[in-house]
Amino acid sequence: MVMSGPQAFAGDWSARAERRQGRLVDLLCDLIALPSENPPGNEGQVAEFLGQYVARSGAEVRLQEVLPDRPNLLATWRFGPGDAEDSGPVLALVSHLDVVPAPPGSGLFKPEIRDGRVWGRGACDAKGSLAAMVVAAECLQEATDLVRGTLVLAALMGEETGGLGARALVASGFRADAAIIGEPTDLTLVTAHRGKATRRVTFRGRAAHAAQAFLGQNAVVAAARFISLLAESEGQVPEGTGPRLPRRTQITPTVIQGGLEFNVVPAECRVDLDCRLALDTQLTDLEHLLNNAVRAAARPWPGMIVRIETEGKDRNPVDLGVDHPLVQWARGALARHGATLELGACYPAATDQGVLLEDGNPTFALGPGALADAHTDEESVAVVDLVRAVAIFAALAHDAFSGTAPPKAARRG
Repeated sequence: MVMSGPQAFAGDWSARAERRQGRLVDLLCDLIALPSENPPGNEGQVAEFLGQYVARSGAEVRLQEVLPDRPNLLATWRFGPGDAEDSGPVLALVSHLDVVPAPPGSGLFKPEIRDGRVWGRGACDAKGSLAAMVVAAECLQEATDLVRGTLVLAALMGEETGGLGARALVASGFRADAAIIGEPTDLTLVTAHRGKATRRVTFRGRAAHAAQAFLGQNAVVAAARFISLLAESEGQVPEGTGPRLPRRTQITPTVIQGGLEFNVVPAECRVDLDCRLALDTQLTDLEHLLNNAVRAAARPWPGMIVRIETEGKDRNPVDLGVDHPLVQWARGALARHGATLELGACYPAATDQGVLLEDGNPTFALGPGALADAHTDEESVAVVDLVRAVAIFAALAHDAFSGTAPPKAARRG
């Protein structure tokens, strides 16, 4: 966030956020210390803790059970006069409860505060956003000039493995006039993200004694050929045509398993692929590339069986559009508080934005931290960015609820 006229902004929401810095950091550390790794998926404990926490600030709390011990948490604050028929604009602050697994013995669930940063699994992806959203709601309760509005915190399960929590949320009929997805975007407003598909490719050949390897069909060699062909042909997938990077589709082998012993020609080998689709890329383009690479890799061994399986739920590339009225409102709202909200590039990773956007909820992503720090053994977020995130979320909600509401979302019947 670039400040222009910092006195106006710093004297208002930044000052309120700074006063809560200690509370903000403590909350994030508490969230990190509650492991919610996915897989296997154990968000229940952190959902219960956060629910009790926000209830103390007057939120209406509901746990939406998606799977056993894996709920979504929905917390609602209502501001100004209103009733069930006219509760004013609905602004949803959305992030996720789950984190990717940490290596055994890494200590990533023991949060540390050093060098002006909070360290630990989920610090930036995405418990830092959750903590900032909660504290922003607390700041908003100090405002005395709110006309009317409803603030919803949606802390979702299952984001890291396909967005099951977001799908359950929209299936329940959830609607918002505007939604902000808390992800590590370096506090830039991001309107688009690449698509995501995960594929498991299994080669089945024929075992043989390694001393007579010519009698077998080596599945590991076939898999190696396949990976090499992917690296050569990746550029054949059409690139997105939008002006913002990253435009390129990316296919990354992430797991390979095969073989039994030194002296046995391996009959089976499995390759797992993480596929990220550029904005204008279709899933059919991806399938065409994979099928061609599989056929070429297995050609030396007639009869070798290859199976391509979909793992998890595919996510399409999405783009709200930089000219969307919601984007213009958000940038104007921050300008009214003396700050400039920068536009970010197309987000390299898929998020829950796509699920909400495809269901008719205008949504963009914005949050503290950098994607480069997520999913790493050195995951962290700067305390100053957490505080700035609180100020931004609070300023946007204040603007929405004090008469300059975001554009109404189109309601589906």
